[in-house]
Amino acid sequence: MKNNANTNVRNDQPEEARSLKTTPDDIIMRLPDGVAIVHENGQVAFINPAGAGILGRPTSEILGNPLQHTVSPGPPTEMDLHGTEGQRTLVEIKAVEIDWGEDTAYLCSLRDISLRKQVERHLKRQVQTERMVASLSGLFLNLAPENTGYAVDECLQRLGEFCQVDRCVLFLLSDDLAVFFPFAEWTGLGMESPLGRDQSMSVQHMPWLWDRLTIFETVLIDTPKGLPVEAKSEREWMHGRRTRSMIAVSVTNGPDPMGFLAFESVRDERGWTEDEIGLLKIAGEIIAKAFIHATKNVDNMAAQRILDALLEGIDSGVLIEDETRKIVRTNSQFSNMFELFESPTLLPGMPTHDLVQEVSSLFAEPEAFVSRTEEIIAAASDLTSERFTMRDGRSISLAYRSLGINEQKKRHLWQFTDATIEDKDEKNLTSYIRRDVLTGFSNRPRLLEDMRLTIEETAGTEDESQLMALLLLDLDDFRSVNTTLGLEAGDSVLRMAAERIRNCVQGGDLLGRIGGDGFGILLTAPAHMAEIERVGRRIIWAIGQPFELDAHIVHIGVSIGISLFPTQGLDVQVLFQQADMALLQAKEQGKANLQVFDKVVCRLTK
Repeated sequence: MKNNANTNVRNDQPEEARSLKTTPDDIIMRLPDGVAIVHENGQVAFINPAGAGILGRPTSEILGNPLQHTVSPGPPTEMDLHGTEGQRTLVEIKAVEIDWGEDTAYLCSLRDISLRKQVERHLKRQVQTERMVASLSGLFLNLAPENTGYAVDECLQRLGEFCQVDRCVLFLLSDDLAVFFPFAEWTGLGMESPLGRDQSMSVQHMPWLWDRLTIFETVLIDTPKGLPVEAKSEREWMHGRRTRSMIAVSVTNGPDPMGFLAFESVRDERGWTEDEIGLLKIAGEIIAKAFIHATKNVDNMAAQRILDALLEGIDSGVLIEDETRKIVRTNSQFSNMFELFESPTLLPGMPTHDLVQEVSSLFAEPEAFVSRTEEIIAAASDLTSERFTMRDGRSISLAYRSLGINEQKKRHLWQFTDATIEDKDEKNLTSYIRRDVLTGFSNRPRLLEDMRLTIEETAGTEDESQLMALLLLDLDDFRSVNTTLGLEAGDSVLRMAAERIRNCVQGGDLLGRIGGDGFGILLTAPAHMAEIERVGRRIIWAIGQPFELDAHIVHIGVSIGISLFPTQGLDVQVLFQQADMALLQAKEQGKANLQVFDKVVCRLTK
């Protein structure tokens, strides 16, 4: 009765009076920070509403389940959460040991520090950007004019590495404002440099880019597909450079345009931040001042640097002649291509016509080669590419262009390229594109094509009845790795799983990644069915071993579906369909299991 009376009195009191008698439990439940109690085994015994909100799950899903983060007394630790819609939350956890009944537990405070970390990263990036600007300015401080080109090269490298772009390039205008020339370029690791090809741009043929650089001083292109109809030439130019995204800023001397500085993304399409745009603009201003200080004739310096860039490190043979049609310079590749001279230093001063006559004997049709080169010289117009066949069967591509430095000093460039090498490079590039970057395996289209070619090669031979087996693999419980530990951890598991699979097969077998966590294997020469099953069991055992990821141990499995050639199918698509049906049956039978299409299920147990 006394308790009931007291209860009535409390309800009759004003809200302010009642709040003075709030219990500790009420305070904990109303705290803005998360509070949780976690057993030694990691299971959550209690969590307040703020904590559940921070973790992004209902209280009912949290209580009694593991926190999915190691809890221990000491300094605060950070927990990285990835939401179902891709959002990321960074949680700071601080724990103290407490007695919870007869057990030991941890009282944990949970705090969302995502915004704080974001601000810290932004401030850190600002400091780094300021240091980068100081670094770029220091490159040109008290610099001798003849070293300006080297400082520009270093400037582009620092810019590219700092902003993690694929390519950073500086284009300068000719003195008549008619052509953009590539003055200097930096490319990231593994990226192909287009320098050495005809990468100059006629301003007249690039009106859209020129107008925007002149008016807005900045041009952002997220993808060539988004360019308007009137930017057709710009789209083709980007495709020629394999550029998927670009940002360009104008480089000027006061109101007079000098060229533009650009970041290019080749691997993928990307957006450009305000910090990157601002840094690129500052770099453009620094470079412009350096050029103005180094020389009053920036175009002459640009032309010389272009010639140097063309001659350094390219596979093509290059010949440069002056306005009198005498050779000024060649590179060693030119001499090696025609096998005429031990050193390119022996050629300068020789009339180009005499050299053409001398090398013409190496061509399948000497007179036609001489006649065509004379026509090119007489026309004095640029030639992008024309093929000539050599006596030894090589196909040589010839390009010709007038450098047009100024009216008093003209230069003409001849570029000879072995087309066989170009074809080989194209084939290698295609092979690289069709390979899964994460695992190094073939992607699905390439695996299908390699399987088809392998089967076709056995047709009509003694091996046409050779037993082959297609194994389709699907990792069990892999999705939980991405969910609990993050995408980077998932990628690490995929790489390790791929290596284990590789170690289970022979060198002549075909390997491919056919989906997010799916793989395909063609065993090209198994001796019998028992060997196929042994390979499958070996893979199941290998994938079933623990994966060590820093402080985490990950356990997954793999299910396998198998179809056989030629007994069950002669067509690649049919074999894939059958193996996929067998994989579904294996999944239904349970984990760590393989199933041969229309055969007895082989169940493995640890």
